[in-house]
Amino acid sequence: MKRLLATLLLLCPLAAAAEKVSVAAAANLTYALEALNAGFVQANPGVEVTVLTGASGNLVTQIENGSPNDVFLSADMDFPRRLIKAGQADEGSLVDFATGRLALWTTRPGLELTSVAAAVRSPAVQKLALANPATAPYGRAAQEALTKLHVWEEVQPKLVTGENITQTAQFVETGNADAGFVALSLVLSPRLKDRGRWIEVPPGLYAPLDQGAVLTRHGKDNPAARRYLAFLRSPAAGLILERFGYRVPVSAYGTYTTDVEYANVGGESVKLDAFVPDGPGPFPAVILVHGGGWNGGDKSGGPGKGYTAPMDLPLARAGFAWFEINYRLTPKHPYPACIDDVETAIRWVKAHAAQYHLDPRRIVLSGESAGGHLVELAAVRMNDSTRLAAVVVFYGNSNLIAEEVERGGFKGNFGALFPGRTQMDDATTALLRSASPVYLVRPGLPPFLLVHGNADKSVPYQRSVDFLAMLQAVRVPCELITIPGGVHGMVYWDPVAPDYKDRVVAWLQRTLKSD
Repeated sequence: MKRLLATLLLLCPLAAAAEKVSVAAAANLTYALEALNAGFVQANPGVEVTVLTGASGNLVTQIENGSPNDVFLSADMDFPRRLIKAGQADEGSLVDFATGRLALWTTRPGLELTSVAAAVRSPAVQKLALANPATAPYGRAAQEALTKLHVWEEVQPKLVTGENITQTAQFVETGNADAGFVALSLVLSPRLKDRGRWIEVPPGLYAPLDQGAVLTRHGKDNPAARRYLAFLRSPAAGLILERFGYRVPVSAYGTYTTDVEYANVGGESVKLDAFVPDGPGPFPAVILVHGGGWNGGDKSGGPGKGYTAPMDLPLARAGFAWFEINYRLTPKHPYPACIDDVETAIRWVKAHAAQYHLDPRRIVLSGESAGGHLVELAAVRMNDSTRLAAVVVFYGNSNLIAEEVERGGFKGNFGALFPGRTQMDDATTALLRSASPVYLVRPGLPPFLLVHGNADKSVPYQRSVDFLAMLQAVRVPCELITIPGGVHGMVYWDPVAPDYKDRVVAWLQRTLKSD
């Protein structure tokens, strides 16, 4: 009988003990983790997930002192690397799974949020909250931003410091602070999304808040913990993280390659970054051209650089390949170097369509600000070698003659574009007309989508209105999306037009329907 019982136990074992994953997570992930863990458990029935939240630096100290956590989710990459260096985490498991965004948030009805610097200087802000920069990466990011805005010393008497980003948000929510720097993920959470108002802190003011994930020494041999880490990089998790305002690595949707040379001019390498979705293709493709006043910016969209980056994920998720390009900048390279490079990039992408699994009939050119000007110019100058299927322009400057008048001459970065020009003689007028898309519109151009905020003080909204009218006059298919209250830069548009990216993608899908 004992032998029979033993045999039955071997053949029909009792229900195995539930797998467990213990997660130590930065406080900015508090609400997002509720949705992430639900998604993980749905895909992995029977796994029990427990969560400990706090400031990243404090969690590291706890893990170093023996806290039995399997997975550490940090608000930066530095703290996971500290654990690895201390022998407390598995180096091979380290990944970045999202990029956090910093917001200035208030529940005070009368506080103006037109800009970060103006808001923190306002007499209405007597107490300004931020997380402890020593232990909370979002607090460090807030300090960096205030320093770059040259107001860090000025706001010292106003500062109240939270132990972590959740406590910082509580200061604002309860009225113990008039405004505070918090994780965007918190103010977009179901509990807080209808409370107060916020403005995003420009990403160029602080180092990227790449969210790092790593298996601890305690969890490196836990199969469920490894599956949890893999889930964080999945498209399903990416959708959840985006809903909470995070930016997700495009590698979740395909292959991302950086610094591919597409031109070499006089020994100077000109490069692009390429994204191709998973699958056989052929894919529609978008060439993205950054802004920066013709004298700055970069394809990466990082600190102090151009900002086409908000479109990266929406395009990737919708199955578009894309190529973010650099081009030669002023003052080293005056006009027409910049437009020459954009046209070279179009030809390069077409020539490499097979390599990147592209549909050469569905290639789109898109750019913002100075890049928007170059995109419009390339489109109106189009020939067989640079022919496009569609054009998307964010707040492009279509009229450089009007620009000269408004600036009162060839000043600053505009002067660097056309060095040696000091007055509007016949030759200069002809040059500016040849570089102004509004004067070059003709029948037969591809469909245009113009996107512009009506509160833009850098490139007047009227530029897009005028350009639209010229396109309509020659029956070029065109549309203008107006961003009500939108200032210069799509990075600022989420609070006033959270659907603008979806509208752009929907227009592309309608326009590029394959045969």
